[in-house]
Amino acid sequence: MPAWIAGLLFGVAIALAIGPIALLIIRAALERGLRAGLACAAGASTADMLYALLAALAGSAIVPRLEARRDTLAVASSVALIALGLWLAGHAIASARKAPTERAALAYGYRSTLALTLVNPLTLVAFASFIGQLPLSGRTGEAVGVAVAVGVGSFLVAAALALGGAVLRRLLTDRRWVLALNIVSGLAIGTFGLYGLATAH
Repeated sequence: MPAWIAGLLFGVAIALAIGPIALLIIRAALERGLRAGLACAAGASTADMLYALLAALAGSAIVPRLEARRDTLAVASSVALIALGLWLAGHAIASARKAPTERAALAYGYRSTLALTLVNPLTLVAFASFIGQLPLSGRTGEAVGVAVAVGVGSFLVAAALALGGAVLRRLLTDRRWVLALNIVSGLAIGTFGLYGLATAH
């Protein structure tokens, strides 16, 4: 199997995991529409592409250092998720009667999702493990090709999540349902952080 096809499939596989990023994408589309959800999807897939590129170019040198600090990184990532989840739930309540401008919402969605995906550098370990199985020559062009394929695969799944959120937005004509789902999604994201703290050693 060509390396770029393997990268595409890996991008799809890693994005299929329903976690805080998936919830954030769905939430953005549910609250602000498809374009906002796609902006978040682009942020997440950009982070996946960057991690794939870093793993292909320097994973063998970086991963041991990350593994040595696994507990500290896991706690930091969990705290970030808890804070984000609480903020999202509070923001949903505060902004129930007002909508942000579209440009601000799109820019915020891309940057925030990119940052949240990058906040967990242990993801790099998964990418390095995957890329370590590919017969790569070590050339920069080849590494970039695989990274782009990972990003494309990730974006396809993330875009589908955004589309699902946008469809749900159209079906739920009562804004109270949207508000309730936004609060629940924020609390669910925070729950991932609590779980991470509980399982950190």
